[in-house]
Amino acid sequence: MKDELTNTNNNYPSSEHQNSKVEEYDIEGSQQTYNRGHKNTEIGFLDAIRICIMEKYATFRGRATRAEFWYFVLFHSILLMFSSFLYNGGTADVYVGEVAMRLYWVAYVGLFIPLISVTVRRLHDIGRSGWWYLAPFSWILCALESQKCDNEYGPYIRH
Repeated sequence: MKDELTNTNNNYPSSEHQNSKVEEYDIEGSQQTYNRGHKNTEIGFLDAIRICIMEKYATFRGRATRAEFWYFVLFHSILLMFSSFLYNGGTADVYVGEVAMRLYWVAYVGLFIPLISVTVRRLHDIGRSGWWYLAPFSWILCALESQKCDNEYGPYIRH
């Protein structure tokens, strides 16, 4: 077992072991939940929403790809803009305005935790601590390229 593990903390299998036995292990908090051992699996808009809301709602461990992060930010922004537009003058109907206001607050409050968690996982993917989230303009760091190796936050996600 010692020769199969290369990290000093012995949590992540080596790349040779990953290539030969991809589906044998599942590291909690890693992206293996949607990667399913398939290399070059592209994540799409709906996949990112599903992962961030259904699978990893409040998971602050592991890593998130740029695509997962930016697709979820896009979804969050579109939902907030749409509900804000409906509430602020898209319609004169009071009922629709009330529904739009509730949609806005559900989107804002309900997606607040997943937005923070995907940002923290994205910061982990570039090798930064989740505490960088508190820095001003930390979202700019999320545009950086992923570390192309396993790091202390989890195995490299090959996309």
